[in-house]
Amino acid sequence: MIHGKGSKLRSKRHQLKYLNLKMLEVKFLNVNQGDSIIIHWSKPDRLGTILLDCNLTINGNETINYIKDNSITEIDYVILSHPHHDHYSGMVELLDYCISNSVNIKYFLYTGSSQPEMIRTISRASPKASSDIYKLFHSIITHYNAKHFDLGIISVGPNSDVKLNDDLTLTFLSPTFFEEQKFIKGIKLNAYVDSDVKNHPAANWLSTAIKIHTSNWYVLLTSDCLKETLIRLDKTTLRDCEKSLRVAQSAHHGAQSSHNNTFWSKRKKLEDTKIVFSVGDNIYRHPNSDVVKYFEENSFKIHSTNNIGTLKQISINKAVKVVMSHIETFSAPSQHPKYSSDYYGHQEFKIDTNGSFV
Repeated sequence: MIHGKGSKLRSKRHQLKYLNLKMLEVKFLNVNQGDSIIIHWSKPDRLGTILLDCNLTINGNETINYIKDNSITEIDYVILSHPHHDHYSGMVELLDYCISNSVNIKYFLYTGSSQPEMIRTISRASPKASSDIYKLFHSIITHYNAKHFDLGIISVGPNSDVKLNDDLTLTFLSPTFFEEQKFIKGIKLNAYVDSDVKNHPAANWLSTAIKIHTSNWYVLLTSDCLKETLIRLDKTTLRDCEKSLRVAQSAHHGAQSSHNNTFWSKRKKLEDTKIVFSVGDNIYRHPNSDVVKYFEENSFKIHSTNNIGTLKQISINKAVKVVMSHIETFSAPSQHPKYSSDYYGHQEFKIDTNGSFV
């Protein structure tokens, strides 16, 4: 067991830091092409934790590494945004690790259904992906039957709000019946929208859209939502949203099929509003250059877990500007021009109850 006396002490100190500051933390782990997101917030008696997706890399399981490094002993929610391999490839290992090491998981939440008929349709051409999705659902059901955690299927409706504390609420915005119908239609028509060899693209319709919000500001996590979902949100749930957007995720790693200019132009943002690309080496040219340029030209502060494509050139230009400004003022730059940390590595954002970055 890794949670000895010293580990428990470190965990308590880690939690006190958040309880005293009363803030929300959202961390996008660098897991190459995929998602692994950690969410923390202050609860009355302890640190709240959500693990949203879990992707493996050649270096292992970054989510498990985070749990170990921060001595996490309790997780409120593990959420699978949708059944695509780059969002669940490390999930079985994560669940097994937590159960074996007395890390308490309260709820496991996911979209869609565990019916075998649906599972067979999720993975298309890759035997590896097909095998892994069966292993995942088998693991989930096995742990649930052993009473290791409670289980819930995410479907937007009257009970879509989760009260995190007196200030913060988590709201599931998608998938709704609209997206579920699109998913079923995509399966029936074999409607492939990209050349992903590991996943059935129709499963993107099952992607979660999550808003974490106070009375004044919010964070928006979009996983692999399609542009039609953004358009729906703009016309319904977020139509009259006057809250300030503080951090948002560019959906589907910045894919053009998951971007809508009108949606993003209507978001109320401040001068330091962040947009995050969770992305890595891929054959799909994610993020799309037009998507990146839109956010740059519209004054979003761009962050990325990896320097690739258009992001690489933007980060180089940013570093060069810093150096040139020091040259013009005859001062020494703090570092030589290189890729900004905003464009590489884990991206971490801490927000206090007033909506200010800590």
